[in-house]
Amino acid sequence: MAEEELNQIQKSDIINYITKSKSNEAFSKEVIVILTNKSFLYGLISPNNNILVLQSSDSCHKMELLIPFQKIAGLIPFRTPAIIVKETGKIATFKEVRCSSKKTIALQSYQLAKKLNFKADFQHMFYDSQLPPKSTVKRFSREDIIYFNLDYYLLHNKGIKGLGIGLLLGSLSIGWDKSLWSKITNSLKKKENSINKLCEEEDVLFTGYIFFPESKPKEMDGSNWIETIITSQKIENIHDIKGIKWFLCYFKENAFSVPKSFLVDMENRIKIYGIIAHFESNTKYGKIECFIKAEAAIPIIT
Repeated sequence: MAEEELNQIQKSDIINYITKSKSNEAFSKEVIVILTNKSFLYGLISPNNNILVLQSSDSCHKMELLIPFQKIAGLIPFRTPAIIVKETGKIATFKEVRCSSKKTIALQSYQLAKKLNFKADFQHMFYDSQLPPKSTVKRFSREDIIYFNLDYYLLHNKGIKGLGIGLLLGSLSIGWDKSLWSKITNSLKKKENSINKLCEEEDVLFTGYIFFPESKPKEMDGSNWIETIITSQKIENIHDIKGIKWFLCYFKENAFSVPKSFLVDMENRIKIYGIIAHFESNTKYGKIECFIKAEAAIPIIT
């Protein structure tokens, strides 16, 4: 059975948002465009007849996507995550990555747009030397939401079937306090649970370091979920979990609002809201009493 699609947003609502973004800082021109098939695209928005133009550019790249209005379910104000990387040398210092994060996110959007047969153009520019090596230690420098499971929040949004105007920031028809984005952010503001008692709860908010072991995605609820280990201390390899507190945590494969590569070797701890699955098992990592299905996550800035 094909997965049910979201309702499309009204063209007038998109135009209204874009008009407000010209004069109201709360209405960011940089957005996540949620499509009716629940996938995400990112960029700066502007209208052109019955097409939404989504753009992104800096010294490393230039992207332009043309998205039919009838394929758009909602808009979420978005900021490209600010990434800083550790330079090598006698003294480890961090510097801002000038274009790595924006280009990586734009390329991901371009690839998806081509897969969906949208008109799309992407140009690599001449300054890729600014991009850090893949093994470089990275750190987020702002608390931007880096992951959210849209299906979960749709299911728990008091029967709102489509996104529509509810995702537009401000006092519009559904209202900010009832919007999906508000529910996502509010779930990350709950009182944190003790890491020693997570398996006694039903839903939890906790912090830790994320580690990606070598494993295949696990199918749950008709979707692929990525296996991670969340630890109380940062580890370099899976054998380092011996003697420290750790939990098995799954992230929905298509629910990251940044490329997963951003999270590998990341120095930040992350705050995760998730649902506990009570399940005792002897895994290849060790014995567990439960595992966690992540629904939203944000980096911790210290």
